[in-house]
Amino acid sequence: MSTPVKEVEPARAAHLWEQLSRHDEDGEKYLAGRGLTSAVELDFVRFNVGGTGSFELNARAQAGYRIAVPAYGTDGEMATLQLRSVRSGADPAKVSLKGGYPDGGVAMGAVKEARQAKRVYLGEGIADTLALRTISGATVIGAPGAETLGKLASFLGNVRGREVVLCPQNDDASGKPFAELARELRSRGATVLKLTTSAAYKDPAEWLQAIGPDAFGRTAPRAIAPDTEAEPEPQTAPAEGETTEEGARELDDACQKIEEAPKGQGSLTFDKQCFRIGTLVAGSELALKK
Repeated sequence: MSTPVKEVEPARAAHLWEQLSRHDEDGEKYLAGRGLTSAVELDFVRFNVGGTGSFELNARAQAGYRIAVPAYGTDGEMATLQLRSVRSGADPAKVSLKGGYPDGGVAMGAVKEARQAKRVYLGEGIADTLALRTISGATVIGAPGAETLGKLASFLGNVRGREVVLCPQNDDASGKPFAELARELRSRGATVLKLTTSAAYKDPAEWLQAIGPDAFGRTAPRAIAPDTEAEPEPQTAPAEGETTEEGARELDDACQKIEEAPKGQGSLTFDKQCFRIGTLVAGSELALKK
């Protein structure tokens, strides 16, 4: 499946999220059967039960797409909703709102915290992201699918000296993009670790479902080890006060969004992107000239 590129209006996604229900018998039963009841309690998911004022969401609700998880752009704003069917054999099992993703991609989970957390877990898909978030104290972000895993690097900010835990599924579709992601993160100075799911399970979500959330929360962190599949490249630390390559890319993107702001949204876009630039400075990704 190709990655959508047309951007969803952030205000629309956030507005629809607020209209979703916090309770649904079918949705809660589905999550409980997978050991993910805490995701409801922590408001990581809501339920698309219809009656939202959105024809698209109402139609999806009737078709069984009851589980809803927010996904965010690199600016930290909610960009779209990821929906998962509660019906066995649904094809596709998951969809997103029409309109696609921002050019920088989207991530689910603790997007704002991921820019500065000492250790960040990277997962794939709704179920794995929710499963990993049951680990006490874990900062987790997840890509909607394997084809967008490479975009997660843009959500981490300056990774030099920080730990990034890759959480691949046990299949080739997941393994290759995670390996490419590992190489990029090493080149930027991150310490890359890997959470290895037992071969008895296809992914972290299935592992949690099999042993329960409490056991998973204790066992999964013990399965983390240095990722030794590729040798780390020699690193040269940037000079103090130097803008990183990622910081420069983020600044260019922020300036472009300000220049291309739709009529009537200039002030809102300006404020959002200034906040984004301030985050880059605070994270030592962008140096200000004196």
